[in-house]
Amino acid sequence: GPTHVALGTDWDGRTRPPPRLSRPSELGRLESALLQRGMPRALVDAVLYRNVARWMAGLPARRRRP
Repeated sequence: GPTHVALGTDWDGRTRPPPRLSRPSELGRLESALLQRGMPRALVDAVLYRNVARWMAGLPARRRRP
């Protein structure tokens, strides 16, 4: 479901992004398009960053070497 989806940002040359989304700085276009098509703000935020932030917060902390 929507709480388990996240957008990846693998713009390192290994993938071919869609037109007009060739750089991470262009993600605002996707955000605007989703909102204009009626997707709730909470769902857009979840897909764009909140789901990943929640997942990362659950990762164990890395120990630092002395």
